[in-house]
Amino acid sequence: MNETYFTLRNKIIWLACGLTLFVSLLIGGYAFNSIKNVTIDTAIQGLAGETRQMTLKFRNAYKQMENDALILQQTPPIKGLIRTQDGQEDSLDGSTRELWKTRLETIFRSVMRLRPHYTQMRYIGVKNNGQELVRVNRKGKKLLPVSHAELQEKAGEPYFKQGILLHDGKSFFSKVTYNREHGKVDSEKIPTVRLVIPVYHEGEVFGLIVINADYSKFLDRIFQRIKPERDTAVVSSLGDYAQYSIETNKMKFYFHEEREIENFPDFVKSSLNSIENEIAFTEGDKVSYLVRLNLEKNNPESFLSVILTVPKKELLAQGRKKQTDTIALIIGLIILCLIIAFLASEKMTAPLTYMTNEILDVGSNYKRKLNLPTHLSDEIGDLARAFMDLTRHLQKSDEKSRSIIENIVDGIITFDHNGKLASFNVPCEKIFECSREKALTEKIDKFISDPRFKEQVELVKTRLESTKSNSASVNLEIKGKRLTGATFPMELSLSAIRDGEGWLYIAVLRDITERKQVENMKNEFVALVNHQLRTPLTSILGSLGLLKVKAEKNLDPKEKKLLEISYANCERLSKLVSDILDVEKIDSGRMPFDLKPTEMGSLVRTVIGKHQSEANQHKVGFILNLKAKDVYCKIDKNRFEQALGNILSNAIKFSPAEQKVKVTVFQDDKKVITISIEDEGAGIPVALHKNLFERFAKNYNPSSPEKSGTGLGLNISKSIIEAFGGKISFETDKEKGTMFYLILPACSPENTEEV
Repeated sequence: MNETYFTLRNKIIWLACGLTLFVSLLIGGYAFNSIKNVTIDTAIQGLAGETRQMTLKFRNAYKQMENDALILQQTPPIKGLIRTQDGQEDSLDGSTRELWKTRLETIFRSVMRLRPHYTQMRYIGVKNNGQELVRVNRKGKKLLPVSHAELQEKAGEPYFKQGILLHDGKSFFSKVTYNREHGKVDSEKIPTVRLVIPVYHEGEVFGLIVINADYSKFLDRIFQRIKPERDTAVVSSLGDYAQYSIETNKMKFYFHEEREIENFPDFVKSSLNSIENEIAFTEGDKVSYLVRLNLEKNNPESFLSVILTVPKKELLAQGRKKQTDTIALIIGLIILCLIIAFLASEKMTAPLTYMTNEILDVGSNYKRKLNLPTHLSDEIGDLARAFMDLTRHLQKSDEKSRSIIENIVDGIITFDHNGKLASFNVPCEKIFECSREKALTEKIDKFISDPRFKEQVELVKTRLESTKSNSASVNLEIKGKRLTGATFPMELSLSAIRDGEGWLYIAVLRDITERKQVENMKNEFVALVNHQLRTPLTSILGSLGLLKVKAEKNLDPKEKKLLEISYANCERLSKLVSDILDVEKIDSGRMPFDLKPTEMGSLVRTVIGKHQSEANQHKVGFILNLKAKDVYCKIDKNRFEQALGNILSNAIKFSPAEQKVKVTVFQDDKKVITISIEDEGAGIPVALHKNLFERFAKNYNPSSPEKSGTGLGLNISKSIIEAFGGKISFETDKEKGTMFYLILPACSPENTEEV
């Protein structure tokens, strides 16, 4: 259908016509005597009223069943059975549990005599898997209480599971099913509806009162009492239905399990398929009206549909005489309404037409100022003002985005699949030493001629085509070319998006000349430290050590002190050089690790032994506690010694004289081994906690500079432990000292698999 039929103007015209048609159907005595469909519609209103009244009568019948259960809920035996649930006599009147059951059976029989359609009445306890407490069955004309031995457990029944979830005072009707005994369908196959209401005691469900009714007799009793004056049908939510004929004054009942759904009559299908609570429908020469009665407020699937049916000719009996006059009147009104609606729609939609043309014109000429009818005080004026506000917001957002792109540190270039530049921001002008006007006349090859760049462009395009996504990106370092011809290193992130005209590539780039210079200076410094400092320091340290041994007896105390200070400072400098080289290896990923399963207890003992002389110098002792023996970790033995040694050295240096450093090896579970190192020093200052494992973070003591260290040991230890798949942490207290934890995954001694 042509979309112009759905313009606002045409909608106004059609609305006016529809209103005219509706009003014309209500004019005086012509409303019921109009054309055939209108007459039926009017008659249906009366039929709807009758159906609603009939529905209320069925509602009252269901309500009567609910009232029976509510009355039973308040009878003394119900409460008496609660008070005697422990088997003791009733504390109120001394009645036994069996006496209360007998009384309740008597009440059940009395109610069932008044309600011949009741087939069972039960009081079911929640305990003992839903054990029935009292039950009375109808067998023919007899009402028979069920003995204790024949009472059943009903916890598995759907109505029991739903009933124990009800709030106090609430009830529900179960779906109509065959009655079940001992978990199987009863041989009598009586279609049964159940009313379930809970009995509460001290805020909890104690039991359920369940009334079973023969659904067919239940409906027949209702029909016989209300004596419908029209053919009436009742349909349940499962498809059970009963038909009452005014010719025979009898009801026929059909149970849904006895026939396939495709064999249901049309009125049953209409009831089951309808999503409305009230509908009218036509079947052949009959008109029916359906009203749905919701049996439970919060369960739309539990309903009963009442349907009244009337022959169509009966509805049309009085509608033939003035049909022609009514049609002529309606046609005249529609024509008049069309003329008025056409003129009114032209005037009402004129501002909208102007707004549409104005917006389209500004869309083709972005720099032209938008001029909308904001002076109007109606909804169109509100729309115009809202659109103007939105336009200003978008313009500000666009200006903000442009400002960000122009002032961002990184250069941004966009170009199409032919390499033609689409944008070139201010940082690019500085990076490439080229103005934007000049750059936009060039292609991307003018600024990036590295062959790898073209390969990456094709790679991004291939990724987009293969994944069917809207974007893809790659990162690389390549050579850029300034307008002068000079090349420079740059870092580039290339991405592409698919737009309506093809491919658009975005290159975000940064000049990394200074970073490369810093990296070169760093490499030169490391090489200088390695070749120009390490070798002389090793020679000096060896010479000083030899001098201490050979000349110690020939030196006076002052000379000995100077020699010891020189040796210690040289040793510290050598340690600093080694740490710097290790840090560089870690950063570059060149630190080698020979990972093998290693027994941790003996290794820790060995490391402690190597630091015993250092501990003796500071008058500090060791305590080794091996809580876990024969435990293995996959580590590099030498590097682990370095990591543990750094922590032991710190513990020795910061422990008071005559104190102990406690080292413990334990295993929390089969997968984790922990080595703890505890000292009794002054703890780590709070200011250092956050950055303790960073480089050159150290607890400097001006009075004891020899305890300050290089500030690299903990950083190196952390990197080594993490390389083994472990982690390092600490706890500290200025009064109790500091404890470091080395936590490593365990492995089996034969191979490298984790335990």
